[in-house]
Amino acid sequence: MSTDYEGLDMNELMNEAKRVSDEGGVAGNGDYLEKFVRLPERDGFSLLRFMPRKKGTPFFVVTRVHTLNNPATRQKKTYHCPKTLVKTERGDRWQGDCIICKYYNDLWQKSEGKSGKEQEDLQNQARAIKPVERYYYNVIVRSEKDKDGNVKKNVGPKIYSCGKTVHSKIIRAILGDPTAGEKPLGDVSHPTNGRDFRVVKKVVKGGGGSEYPNYDQSKFEDPAPAGNLDEVEKWLENTHDLQSLRVIKTADELKYALRVHLGMVKEQSEINDELAEFRQADGGNSSTSSAKAASSAPVREDLVVSSQATKATAASSSSEDEVLADDEFMKELSGM
Repeated sequence: MSTDYEGLDMNELMNEAKRVSDEGGVAGNGDYLEKFVRLPERDGFSLLRFMPRKKGTPFFVVTRVHTLNNPATRQKKTYHCPKTLVKTERGDRWQGDCIICKYYNDLWQKSEGKSGKEQEDLQNQARAIKPVERYYYNVIVRSEKDKDGNVKKNVGPKIYSCGKTVHSKIIRAILGDPTAGEKPLGDVSHPTNGRDFRVVKKVVKGGGGSEYPNYDQSKFEDPAPAGNLDEVEKWLENTHDLQSLRVIKTADELKYALRVHLGMVKEQSEINDELAEFRQADGGNSSTSSAKAASSAPVREDLVVSSQATKATAASSSSEDEVLADDEFMKELSGM
């Protein structure tokens, strides 16, 4: 093959295995369906082949995401946490500054001094915005139905996004687990003697009647070629830049999103919709609609981002148990 690729760095993966063991990315719909692996909605499986990494590129990329809600529309959005994974003397740690993490920690700190329903409410609010790790891999999907229901073979490369549980299972299978008597499978991404990965999804019942996906039955298949040399060459040439998936919003954008989540402000799209209603009521007369909208639209000063709060900058920290530093903004969120 003319495209250079590298085998997996086992030392690097050993460090990753220790990290995840110790600790216990927004595209449109069309783009999402084209680029990302679609798992079954209910019980089922997908057969994937992890792509060899191009020379100088990572086997996978890790990020953390926060999920924020819009109370008015009940829509959810995910935001990449600005913190980065840094190697320290105590191991890999997420370091940097994130206002959503600050508020998350603030809620937990407040809950520790409460009890009963008040404590439960604060902790539920914190869980809703908790930073959650996600992992991205380049894969080939062995079999997939397109939008017309036609079955396609060896689709991709696509991006497989998974959580920490499945990621840990992948790393553990590659390295083996002596305590469980599991032998290492080695480089599962090797073009000729690697292995396909069967992602098995089971929807199980949780507390209170809730449901969640379980991937415990997922496993690697027997060794087999990824494809013929021409296929592998073509796939390698078209692998995705996994690093580019981690798009970080500015501090002001994250503050604004957090205000929307808490119902303190309206998104600009909602305000635009309200303005459109006034224009429509005016018969579409653009010469008067702007003036009417400016004088009549129900946009109050307390529903816009204050300049004083947005000028406040968050202090950097090296721990998730950091001291809350963005006092002006945190007081605003807490209603103090």
